[in-house]
Order: sequence, then structure tokens, then C-alpha cells
Amino acid sequence: MEYWKRGNVFGLSVGLIFTLIFANCASPAVTSWVEGAQGDLVFGVREVEVGETRQQRSHRVEFPFVVVGGEPVLISDLTASVGFTRAHIRADWDASFSGEYWPLSCEIPAGSKGVIVADFDSNHFVGSMQSTVAVRGNFASSEIQLKASAFVLEEFSNDPTTVNFGEPSMAELSQGPLRRVVRVVCREPFNILRWKDIPPGLRIEELGEAELLEDGRMARSFDVYLLHGFGEGPLHSDLKAETDVGVDLHLPVSANILGNIQYQPFRRMSFGLLPHGESRTRRLSIKSTSGTIPEPHFEILGEPAVIMTAQLVVIKPGREYQLTIQTDPTAAAGKYHGTLRITFPEDSALASKEFFVNARVRE
Repeated sequence: MEYWKRGNVFGLSVGLIFTLIFANCASPAVTSWVEGAQGDLVFGVREVEVGETRQQRSHRVEFPFVVVGGEPVLISDLTASVGFTRAHIRADWDASFSGEYWPLSCEIPAGSKGVIVADFDSNHFVGSMQSTVAVRGNFASSEIQLKASAFVLEEFSNDPTTVNFGEPSMAELSQGPLRRVVRVVCREPFNILRWKDIPPGLRIEELGEAELLEDGRMARSFDVYLLHGFGEGPLHSDLKAETDVGVDLHLPVSANILGNIQYQPFRRMSFGLLPHGESRTRRLSIKSTSGTIPEPHFEILGEPAVIMTAQLVVIKPGREYQLTIQTDPTAAAGKYHGTLRITFPEDSALASKEFFVNARVRE
């Protein structure tokens, strides 16, 4: 009797779970997944041509369908690729769902007419683009691909595409800002409403008056300044401006700011995966960007010190050095993670530098 009670409670629990799962389905004849269902989805159109559009525009795309074959079907999944922000089922067969979307995995009666609705977004694209919606379920076709394509017209074009300051040294920047000019052409007249979150160390100013071109486009030029204040290392930024054409203007900015010393590579030295018995070599370049530098000292710290040896080579005394690091071919299998530390005499006032070093030796 106790066993029967437990089994009865379990059965009631399972029944309650399935009731909750399908509580949001509108049809009173809800069914679970049916293998080999005879019903199928037939789409009036599987490919939609949006045509020419502009960046940061959204288009609603519709794919009408009808359920054929005399059996109900379930759509269990709608997977939208990049370009589609979402996809839904519009239940045209059920007036009570007007303005709402039919839930996935809820039965769609035989003979029903509905629509797969997707939002096509051209925000991050230029030129030809194609997006898909994969429709999956227990219908006879199993999976159906719906497609939309468009040609996205670039709203803004920049010359140069990226504002590149090259490799200025911190000493150079301390003497005054560096300046670059960028020309921006828009497909229509535009104004800058405001610049968004310009990082410290960058400044932008409009240069001269706007120029209205013969084909109706507008050109504006800007001075971009790189100021003293950025630390040593790569700089990648994006100057953003809100405009009155409904599309933000983006000006990519790049630089590699050098300290008193230029290191190559800059942050890490990886030896990758090494077969046992093989030796591998990596080189670190150490160059002065201004004046002379004393001969550096080096030290390998941690696990790599067991399997690595290093040798300093003078390329140009006081100006350029090269550190050659080599792994031991007899090193035992395992992972080796540590640090390479470069230092200079205290009276040079040059900062030390550390690099992450790693290697993995397999059997």
C-alpha cells in the first residue's frame, strides 16, 4: 500500500509538470512531440529580398505558411542567424491571439494559416548581407530554412578609415599633442548633435565649414588630437557622435604608444605545444625610442626556469638588444607557466618590465 501511494504521488507530480508546461498553449487539443507526424508546413515564400537599405535600419520580414496533410504540427525552435534580431510565430488562425505571438511547442491545427515574423536589422553591416531563420519541429519537412537578403548602403564613409597615430613615444607626446585630419562623407546633410564619451587623452574639433557635394552628400572634416597622458602600449578607441540622421558616426582611432623602450612582443612569450625531444626558440627585441639605454638584466621566474635558458645579444650598444630564449629538448611533459622579468640599473630610472611566459610539453 505504501508503494502504491508513492507511485500515485509521483504520477500526480508528473501530471502537474506537464500541465504547467502547456498551460500557455491556446489550443485545447495540445499534444506533445509526435514522431513521424504527417502534417507539414508549406511556405508561400522562403526567400525575401529586402533590397537597398541603410545602416541601423530595421525591417519586418514575413513568411506566410499553411499547415497541410490533415495532421497538426508543432514548431519547437526558431533559430535566427546574425542580421535577424528575433523571430516569432503569428497565429493568424486564432483571433484570440491578435497582437500576440504563438508559443513554441504548442500545437498548430491542421489547415491553419500563420506567419513567421522576423526583424531584419542592418545595424552592423555594409554591402551584401543574408540572414536565415531555421524552423524546426515535428512536421514532415523537419527543418526549413527561411532567408532574407539586402544590400546595406554605408551611411558614413571616413577618409582615412582609421585615424592612425602610428608609434609615438611618450617623450614625443610630452612635447605637445599629435594631430590627424579625417574627412567624413554622409549620404545626406548631417550635423553632429554631441560626441559620446571621448576618452581622456583624445580631443576632436571640427575643421572648417561643411561641404555640400554635387550628388547631395555632405562632407565634414575633423581634427583629432592625441594628447600626453596615455600609458605605454596599444591604443584602440572609437570616437562616437550622435547625429541628426539617426545613425551614429564612428571614428576608429589607433596608436601604439612607446615608452622609453620598445618591446616586441609587448606582453607575452608563448612557446605553444612542444613534442618531447623538440627545442623551440623565441626572441624578445628591446629597443630605445629616445637616447641610450644601459644593458638590461633578465630573469626567468617560476616553472619555465626549469626548461628554458636565455642569452642576451647586443645589436646596437645602448640602442638595441635581443634576448633569445630556448627550451630544453629533454624537458619532462607538463605545463610551464611563469614570468620573464627585464630590469635596468637603478640609476637609469628605467622601469622594469614583465612578460608572461608559457609552454606545454607533451609525451
